[in-house]
Amino acid sequence: MYAPKYFKLSEFLHSDTAIDNKFENIPDWNGINKLLLIAERLDIYREALGEAIFISSGYRCPLLNVKVGGAPTSHHCNCSAVDLQIGKRTKADAIRLYKFIKEYNQTHNLIVDQVFLEHKAVNNSWWVHFGLNLDEPEKMRNYYGELIV
Repeated sequence: MYAPKYFKLSEFLHSDTAIDNKFENIPDWNGINKLLLIAERLDIYREALGEAIFISSGYRCPLLNVKVGGAPTSHHCNCSAVDLQIGKRTKADAIRLYKFIKEYNQTHNLIVDQVFLEHKAVNNSWWVHFGLNLDEPEKMRNYYGELIV
């Protein structure tokens, strides 16, 4: 089992919505192992980037996914995706992180399932959605969403 250097399991599980609504957001052991594998990849990025990477959304139990308006097929629900932010969490920071992950993966021949930008207009929040298909790694798509500039 991987012991993350820069990330804590609690960062993958934390949800203000779950706390406010008084329910737990905890995956099974298989899910925890998948989150640790994602943490292993994120540690690589953090080390290479040289600055903190923040998890704004990690695992979502089905109830949490409904409460936050997540897609019914969200990869957050099966511990295969996280939303990431850096710096002041601006659009420019999200674009910088997206480009860094894409270039790093291409340079080091690392495969991902999906990496793309997301935005919430209500609070003008930007983040990078990062996913690994850990249930079927041979089917990872290496999909990078179109960059919004």
